[in-house]
Amino acid sequence: MPIYPRHNANALITMRAAVVLGHSYAAAWEDQCIAALREVPGLSVRLFSQSMKRLSAEARGARPPATGALRAVEISHSAELEDAAQLSQHEFDFVLDLSGTLNESDAKDFRLGVWRYETRGAKTIDRFISWREFSAGARTLDMALVARTGDASPRVLRSARFNLPLRLRGLDPILQGCSQWAAWSAQEWASSGLDTASRWEQRTSVNFPKVLTAPARLLYRVCRRAVRHLLARVDWNIGIIPNATPDEFLKPGYRPAIRWLRWDQPHPFYADPMVASQGGKTFILCESLDRRAHRGHIDAFEIFGSVPVNQKPVMRQLSHLSYPFLFEYGGAYYCVPESAEKNCVELYRSTSFPYEWARVGTLIEGFDACDSTLFRHDDKWWLFCTSANNGPNLHLFAFHADRLTGPWAAHARNPIKSDITSARPAGKPFFHQGHLYRPSQDCASTYGGALRINRILRLTTDEFEEEIVATLLPRSLHPYTAGTHTLSWDGDVCVIDGKRRYLSFRRLFEVLGRANVKAARRSAAVPGPLLEPKPEAVQ
Repeated sequence: MPIYPRHNANALITMRAAVVLGHSYAAAWEDQCIAALREVPGLSVRLFSQSMKRLSAEARGARPPATGALRAVEISHSAELEDAAQLSQHEFDFVLDLSGTLNESDAKDFRLGVWRYETRGAKTIDRFISWREFSAGARTLDMALVARTGDASPRVLRSARFNLPLRLRGLDPILQGCSQWAAWSAQEWASSGLDTASRWEQRTSVNFPKVLTAPARLLYRVCRRAVRHLLARVDWNIGIIPNATPDEFLKPGYRPAIRWLRWDQPHPFYADPMVASQGGKTFILCESLDRRAHRGHIDAFEIFGSVPVNQKPVMRQLSHLSYPFLFEYGGAYYCVPESAEKNCVELYRSTSFPYEWARVGTLIEGFDACDSTLFRHDDKWWLFCTSANNGPNLHLFAFHADRLTGPWAAHARNPIKSDITSARPAGKPFFHQGHLYRPSQDCASTYGGALRINRILRLTTDEFEEEIVATLLPRSLHPYTAGTHTLSWDGDVCVIDGKRRYLSFRRLFEVLGRANVKAARRSAAVPGPLLEPKPEAVQ
């Protein structure tokens, strides 16, 4: 199970919970949900089943094997599994209904109601849910842990928007990521001391288009993925938007007038631009990718019209560096580059801006943060990022500190957001008319597919809420119409990056060559038949 940095995760609570089993095809997922609940200090868990067939199968020890991304947790249910008809004879704070069979009237018997995993189109989870969502026209898969109390509208305890998987075992990674939701919700309710109803949000409805276009859309998706994998390469470039402020991106249908930088090489790869002005000059820090080593480093240069001048590498390490988040504080410039491979977040201070930098220290140890974004809000420092090994485009994490150098503490609800369309940071936040706005990436169709602007509605050490208010699609960024994922600004200058694809038959030979190398490695790793040594003749 993924381990996320959480605040007061070991706080002792006193609660009683029941779990109703039902998904025989996802027994490993059920085991993970139960194991997560049992790790919560002070939470007692009892197991029930609606199916007598399931009860007898558990008694015989006949459990389906775990495959794919789901790994079985060593739990034996046969000795403790009870009939769900006996639920009313006990007093539980909540019931986690994994079977999806409990009625609405049953929720009134429990203080916090009945909790159930649901999607937009169904109240139960099965192996074909992603295919039904795709056939109905959905681009993503929305899943939530919903609490039903019987006398009120359903409330959402946890929710996430995932990339829509179209594989036979495609739902396994999603179930893997949701297995701890019930345990987190129990911890958060006990530690917050707030009424549960005030913490939950109303579900919204989704209008699905017709199903008739599903086969054509599936064929297009398969062909597009094959062409991109075999024949497509990508360029990233940086665009300058003069006389512009970031609040202009909030205007409906805004199309920025971009001046793309001109480079000496035909296929540049410069992304994640961060801009700053000093002494009447405009400087940019960005990621420069070494295509051969597939490793990024940080370059700095000055902008003269559409031409970068005095370009120099300013941060180069053995590990990959990107997203050099740049900000000014106390009369000095600071930079926090992405160093997820080093499993930490490091802070640098400029000794001679923008070409010389000195390491100040480590802000966060033991966390593989991607695209760390810092800002001040309500007299606190905040750091937003994702995790390289735990859904780098899906889960948003937050940390806070009273001072820039720390100590930094994790947000009580980490991850504070799970949304493939708007979680990953995409540049410098900004204030407009008293509201705080956060740029983010939409990675539903591809990495860095579009820019989203989110208005932060509530941000405290144990609460977070935001809404998407604007979207910048790359089709207006000609010729870089394949994606965009960074927005930075300083004064009246904004910078943005853009992605474009081009056909390269050299890419086809590289893919085929890698496939042959992998096949050779697999064949070399398979041992031959064991040959028993012949017994020596007795002399």
